[in-house]
Formats: sequence, structure tokens, C-alpha cells
Amino acid sequence: MKNRVLLVMSLLLTVMPGFCQDFGPKVKVSVPFEFAVSNTVLPAGDYTLTVQQPNVWRVTNVQTGDSAFLTSHDTVLGPYSAAPSSKLVFAFDGNRRIPSRVIVEGDNHVHETLR
Repeated sequence: MKNRVLLVMSLLLTVMPGFCQDFGPKVKVSVPFEFAVSNTVLPAGDYTLTVQQPNVWRVTNVQTGDSAFLTSHDTVLGPYSAAPSSKLVFAFDGNRRIPSRVIVEGDNHVHETLR
């Protein structure tokens, strides 16, 4: 019985790190102003955006490690279109700047964020 418990624990420790990894594109941006993601206000700075699971992006401040999550849906650009560069596009929600689109270089679609 003790050997089974150890086997199960070692399998869990082997498999779990895979669930914590990013599995999609990574976008690097420099944001010159404060902005909000959900209820989190993030300062100006350098950020990475990584896909955590389909349509869920993690926005991480490179300097502090602070992060927040945003959700998106895809809008197709066209059958023969591809984004020329990666970028994060903002919109105003009242007096707050919020991410409105994540564009990944080479994708034929845009990730429209959900509010």
C-alpha cells in the first residue's frame, strides 16, 4: 500500500508541472501608461502576454512579476491575411485604459478581449 501511495505521488509530481506551463503564443509589449485588467490596475512597464488555456491570457509585468488574466474570443482577419506584428491594443472604459485586442504576429485572427 505504501508503495502505491509513493507511486501515485511521484506520478502527480511528474505530471503537474505540465499543467502550469504556457502552451500558446507569447507577446511582449511595452505599455507607457497605467491600465486595468479585470479589477487589477497594472502600472506602465514591460509585459508578456501568454496563453494559459484557449482564450485565456496571462498579462505579466516583467519587472514585478505581477499579473492578471483576461479572456478573449477570436475574430478572423481573412483567409489570406496575417498580422504583420504582435501588439496589444487598448480602449477606454470610462476613464480607465483596458486591453481590447491581442494581436499575434503571423496569426490570421485577432483576439478580442471580453470585458
